[in-house]
Amino acid sequence: MSANTLRVAALTHVGKRRYTNEDCIAVDSQIFCELMNDPSLFTLRLDTPRVCLVADGMGGHPAGDVASRLAVETLCADSLHPEMDDESITATLRRANRLLFEAMERTPEVIGMGTTIAGLTASERSIVAFNVGDSRIYRIRDGALEQISTDDSEHIITSFFASDFPTRALNQCLGGYPGVDEITPHLVREPAQPNCAYLICSDGLSDMLNDKTIAACLDADLDQSVRTLFECAMAEGGIDNISIILARLEEDAAAGGAPPD
Repeated sequence: MSANTLRVAALTHVGKRRYTNEDCIAVDSQIFCELMNDPSLFTLRLDTPRVCLVADGMGGHPAGDVASRLAVETLCADSLHPEMDDESITATLRRANRLLFEAMERTPEVIGMGTTIAGLTASERSIVAFNVGDSRIYRIRDGALEQISTDDSEHIITSFFASDFPTRALNQCLGGYPGVDEITPHLVREPAQPNCAYLICSDGLSDMLNDKTIAACLDADLDQSVRTLFECAMAEGGIDNISIILARLEEDAAAGGAPPD
């Protein structure tokens, strides 16, 4: 049994403590970088490949918002397809990485800009999830939540005092400082199964909520699930930008395109 519809709810928000949103998200060809007060909803037929992306510009680095937007625009324009082989998808992500370094060469004031990327490309037959950095992808199937992305980060100690929230250093990202080694993206390939859902998020969500809490926020209503996740992350402090995409595969003969704005 294959899926022919992708239903999506998506939200990005600055959070409580940041002044700007360095996250950028995309659903199909629609890109969102500004604060959203409500999730945007989409119903997409899978007769053509669809892409969902979350990019988290590196905090504390110049132009994190520029890096996340450029990465998302590049990947949206490159028509990622889940039936591409792993080498081709990796090459596309490496191209986005090179474009960030080229942008830094042209504009020295943004040297050091970088971004994570986490996303999926979906068709009626298959899904490929991919990530570079610590933005996450979870699969929700038969009521069980499972992280399928790989965190490219490690915990670091910044003081002798316990911190309320984790502090991590990225091992790899798109862009960053010159001289960084070529990226090695993480890819997960699997069949497109109806009623299987995927949660893509920046660490503004996953640092605030553990997996058990995330799972408790999810139900059949995509819009309400995203709202609940966001509200819980804000209630826990909202210390970073928060981006959430929740996408579910379905069988629906009546599916159409994205709704108008």
